Amino acid sequence: MTATIEGASGGGATAGVPLRSPVARSGSLSPTRAADFKVCPLLYRFRSVDRLPQTPSSAAVRGTVVHRALEQVFDVPAARRTLEHATSLLSPALAEVIAGRPEVAELFRPPADAAADSGPGSGPGPGSGSAEPTARWLVEAERLVGRWFELEDPTRLEPDGREVFVEHRVADDLVLRGIVDRIDVAPDGRIRIVDYKTGRAPSEAFEQKALFQMKFYALLLWRTRGRVPTRVQLVYVGGQGQLLPLDVDQAQLEAFERT
Repeated sequence: MTATIEGASGGGATAGVPLRSPVARSGSLSPTRAADFKVCPLLYRFRSVDRLPQTPSSAAVRGTVVHRALEQVFDVPAARRTLEHATSLLSPALAEVIAGRPEVAELFRPPADAAADSGPGSGPGPGSGSAEPTARWLVEAERLVGRWFELEDPTRLEPDGREVFVEHRVADDLVLRGIVDRIDVAPDGRIRIVDYKTGRAPSEAFEQKALFQMKFYALLLWRTRGRVPTRVQLVYVGGQGQLLPLDVDQAQLEAFERT
């Protein structure tokens, strides 16, 4: 955006220098923040302009941990990409998240009275005021990873990229940026963008809202790689699990860029 600074009135002005001078400020926009603005401009302001502090939720932390495990499972040869190996990555991923964001540890600290009543090996649990053992919290994460194995077979996938940062300047004062969970490239060059979701799949009425993020990524990848992705796909591992694919073309992405 371009901000305009108003000069002070009175004797503070210097001869020949206007009191009003434009100051260009380059901004960036992620798909999450863009979606915030579409839903509620005030929500966008709270999160992106005022930057009000947000306490991470147990579900959000679990989503981060599961994403990390699904990224790392491809670090080993295909034959070793088993469910057992994938679930073994969850505890280290949780430790990594806590190390990077100390405030997350608060989600795993039970109230003082609950800690006194907990038995040996119970451990802290996630969620405000919860004394649920960490092991029980991880069981749900393991279930989500298991659902992914039902939807996709990692032994048959060789991603071109994982957790890929992409950005594109659409105007002098606006940069679009995001992180793509996975990029698959077929032998013939076709590109598929994949994003993992640890929640439940949306109803049909809200599918387009969910796919907004994927069109955002497709636009960025097209502009940075020069090739229009053939398909975007959301992988919902919550609930019963579901794949939500969408074929895209250049005309769609041009219209999305204008938006």
